[in-house]
Amino acid sequence: MSGGRTTLLALQEAEAAQRLAETVTVLAQPHRQGDTSELCESVFGRFVLQHKCGRECYEGGMEYFQLVYRWRRAKGIPNPMRLHEAGNSAGGDLDEEILAQWGVKIKDCEKAMVRAGKFQGFRAANALILDDREVWSDMLHPVKRAIHSLAIELGRFPY
Repeated sequence: MSGGRTTLLALQEAEAAQRLAETVTVLAQPHRQGDTSELCESVFGRFVLQHKCGRECYEGGMEYFQLVYRWRRAKGIPNPMRLHEAGNSAGGDLDEEILAQWGVKIKDCEKAMVRAGKFQGFRAANALILDDREVWSDMLHPVKRAIHSLAIELGRFPY
């Protein structure tokens, strides 16, 4: 019995050492700046963290990201490289009614972002969310307003 415990203990120690090594590797990545949050994986996530936009804004942006990807893919519209990260869901054999609903939802999201962040804020927010592009400092407030409005449009806030 003692040999079994020793083996189990050694296995647990090896797993703990592996997790620690992975954590150290993650924390050493320059873009994370010591943060293990999944939001640090993208420019959009880091923007949300740095500017304290809230988890709701991040989740709303990612929902929009995936919706745009699925709609473009189903319509046969080429997707930029970043959008390929969204996965392989929603091929081209979807019901036209569903595609139309997605199109309306995308338009509603775009209108909400334009209303809140004006056209330039919408364009910068779209580039941030869909293309993972940095936001220029003069666009910070319009982008924050746009992604906040997007989160509200997608029901991420209770109001």
